[in-house]
Amino acid sequence: MNKNRKLLVVASVIFAFQNRMKTFMPIVISVILISLLFPLAGYSSSVKSRDKIPTFRVGYIFSDHSLLSIAAAHKAEAFKGQGPYLETVINNEVYRLISKNGDQVANIEMIVTNSGAEAATMLSQKQLDISMFSVTVVMSNRDRDVPIKVLGPAHLGGNSLVFHKDTGVKDWDTFYNYIQQSTTPVSIGYISPTSSATIIIKSALAKNGISYTEDFENSEADVLLVNLRSTANFMTAMSSGQVVGWIGPSPFPMVAEHQGIGNIVFESSEFPPLDYFVDFPCCCLVASEHIIENYPNEMQIFVDLMRFTADFLNNNRDEAATIVSERIGVPKEAAKLSTVHYTVVPTESWMRGTEVLYNFLNGTGHFNGKMQNLDFEEVKSEIFDFRFTNH
Repeated sequence: MNKNRKLLVVASVIFAFQNRMKTFMPIVISVILISLLFPLAGYSSSVKSRDKIPTFRVGYIFSDHSLLSIAAAHKAEAFKGQGPYLETVINNEVYRLISKNGDQVANIEMIVTNSGAEAATMLSQKQLDISMFSVTVVMSNRDRDVPIKVLGPAHLGGNSLVFHKDTGVKDWDTFYNYIQQSTTPVSIGYISPTSSATIIIKSALAKNGISYTEDFENSEADVLLVNLRSTANFMTAMSSGQVVGWIGPSPFPMVAEHQGIGNIVFESSEFPPLDYFVDFPCCCLVASEHIIENYPNEMQIFVDLMRFTADFLNNNRDEAATIVSERIGVPKEAAKLSTVHYTVVPTESWMRGTEVLYNFLNGTGHFNGKMQNLDFEEVKSEIFDFRFTNH
């Protein structure tokens, strides 16, 4: 009896185990399969991460100094078949960067910035990847070890000195005579202490024996330089008498002349001594070191698009003026007066101007970090990366 009961218990246990195995076997098998496949899933994920299409956040300012990126987005699919182009996702905001072979290589987000200083801050905070702003702003940020580099210029020229029409100042001789005859410092505005335009006029005044100050209490200087902080203040500052003139980027000098408010005295390249300020640096193509190092192929395609856009703008001035008018909001007739030359290729005179800008800032104690008291060869290694433009 005891033996039979033992056999019955064993049989019951086996039966129960078989039933439970029928229930759990699919789960067990699934767990085993998942465990076996997990390394492959991890490998697949890492490959996907490496091959994922990057997103480049491109900053721009409402000025024709940023026209390369603005025009590339404006033309978008119209450039198809001629090289890299942008495919529109949301007009003026989101695009796909397409290679000349028709492959998508990056997503592009267009982001408006108010100034080069703001754009540089956004780059340092990883809110932008690419932008166009003054090379002097790059120098200031490299001094603080912000990981950005200049890929090349965005344009040549494009800064002009404007005086109120009632002054009669319209060339160097009338400019010089007006200053000499004034009994008080002649007030001239600028938009940023470290902008290329500001350094151009300071250098030009000093080279021509004209003293200047930024101290409103100083009545002995020939010129009082006034920080207007924004191009939006140019017209009102001159109309109100806060300043009699200002130096600034196109298209604003052309707008002042078109509206009958002021006269363009001369462009930066026309400041004496002649030829000293030709091709003088202003805004340049800037990118974070992160995307330069991690996405070199995609960046090459983007820079190639900027190069093609530069050629297009130089060879189609009327259409360039239309784009400036429609996207920046200035009269087309004023935009047509612009003499900006677009290029991403550094010229010898552009490099010489960069050295002038650095020496001016360094000589006035502007730097207190890694850019302080360098020779120009060291400066070049700190701020330039021409791998995408020198070919």
